Amino acid sequence: MTTPVLEDVEDPQDAEAWAALVSTLKQLERENAELKETVRFLSNKLIDYGHEEDLTLIRVSGSGSGIRIEDLPDEILLLIFREVVPPQWMLNRIKELVPDSLESFDLEAKTSLALVCKQWNLIATEMLYKNIFLRRVGQVPALARTLQNTSALRLIVRHLNLSCFVPRAYQKLFEAQTNQILDMCPGLTHFGLTPLYRIPTTEYIHAFLSLKTTITRLEFTEQINFTFILASVTQLCQGLRSLSLSFTENYQDSYPYLDFLKLEELRVKQLTQDSDESMLTPTLWNWSMPVLQRLWFTSCRSDDFSESSFTLLFLKKYAASVIFLSLSIACCIPLQKDNLCPKLQHLCVEVSSRQETWFPVDGHTSLAYVDVWCQPNRASKAIPPDLKSRFPALKLCRLFDWSFRYFEELSVQFPPGLPAMRSELDMKQRGLQQQRPSFRALLQDAEQLPRPAWMTAIFDVISPASVNGQSNLDDIEGVVLPVDENPEEWTDGRFIYHRESDGDSDSTVDEGSVGCLQDGREFYQDEDWQADAEEALDIFSSMQE
Repeated sequence: MTTPVLEDVEDPQDAEAWAALVSTLKQLERENAELKETVRFLSNKLIDYGHEEDLTLIRVSGSGSGIRIEDLPDEILLLIFREVVPPQWMLNRIKELVPDSLESFDLEAKTSLALVCKQWNLIATEMLYKNIFLRRVGQVPALARTLQNTSALRLIVRHLNLSCFVPRAYQKLFEAQTNQILDMCPGLTHFGLTPLYRIPTTEYIHAFLSLKTTITRLEFTEQINFTFILASVTQLCQGLRSLSLSFTENYQDSYPYLDFLKLEELRVKQLTQDSDESMLTPTLWNWSMPVLQRLWFTSCRSDDFSESSFTLLFLKKYAASVIFLSLSIACCIPLQKDNLCPKLQHLCVEVSSRQETWFPVDGHTSLAYVDVWCQPNRASKAIPPDLKSRFPALKLCRLFDWSFRYFEELSVQFPPGLPAMRSELDMKQRGLQQQRPSFRALLQDAEQLPRPAWMTAIFDVISPASVNGQSNLDDIEGVVLPVDENPEEWTDGRFIYHRESDGDSDSTVDEGSVGCLQDGREFYQDEDWQADAEEALDIFSSMQE
């Protein structure tokens, strides 16, 4: 019996070929049906097995059975939710809650998840309280009250960073509430005091904070008195794994001996003052850091790299074991000449518009990977022809956009060694020791290549039109940020929206107070007034209305 298609075929050979084709198609249809039935049978067995073992399984496509999304275990939901918010390394360097920032996006995503259902609320609450960043002074008593009223939340907190500006009338309250929060968080592992501003005649912390031995990461900015920093570091030096601090060179004649047996990461920002210029030999810390692996060093000095400079002495004493070094200084560094960092494998440097030299390192014999934070006006400069001779072991040179400079952990989160991609120049394949192509030409040649993994990760959570997607605000003068109508805040353990305000002063200033400020004197109606917790919470609550 022939099919209608075969009846129209006149040539017997063609008809025979068509018959074979039809037979093959029918055979494939039978096999396909058998495979579908097998998949359906095995899927049902798998789900039955899961129910017998009290396991939760996701719906299998085509099986017609399964469970609902709300029945997923909390551990799986937590992994899924973590992919929705920015990773922690992208949030660590953000100190202020500015409009359309990553911090705002992070809070909005977590609070949105918390409003879905009871199960999601529990998971989102854990995400909210595990890593806490307080940007407003009113948030401190609000958090203290929430932890006091909800004991279960105390066990969640692992990371606490206080970067809020503290007016003089809030100093005693801030200090007392900070101590109270520290006492209520037994599992705290990271503590940071990172304000960007302070009143010159005041100190954020006067008394000694009782820091728990569970803390392995400490972070301080230059607004914190170094005497307090030194006391905190002395208390926890035996167990610290990461330390970030700022200090003024020659702050004191001598430092106590400290043994950092476990310290792996150190971030140092060297400050200067007029009196330092008369000091011939800076005073180094009397510290031991035998397992130090990663070092970030920033110097605000603009003088030449001399034998008596603090940077040189510091690298000689403490950088012998580091394999990663990030430098932000305005002078050339003789790593090769002085045999500094003999184990160094990965170097990250800045090329700012103020530097005369393109690459602020003379060379290194064993350095394999270099990351360059490059400003756009430096990208058109030609690569030095002797770069390969200065770094004979160099394998990869990556160019990082200066706009993302505040992601200082990017080079650690995305270590080099992957195949060369856009903006990642393979030193061996491109033969840079024989050519002198410009960066612009190299980037144009690489336009068809996929984005590097680090760039893809950033663009996944940053809108090109956002504040963090445009430029580094710290390097722009005269930037006026718009007032956000709905920034997020803490109140009684929950984030709500309110109008932007510092909460410590009125929005209007009379002529008399302006005159006091212009004379360089601080203006207070009652200079002895100190806010207590109830007053601060009342002020904070009134801002929400």
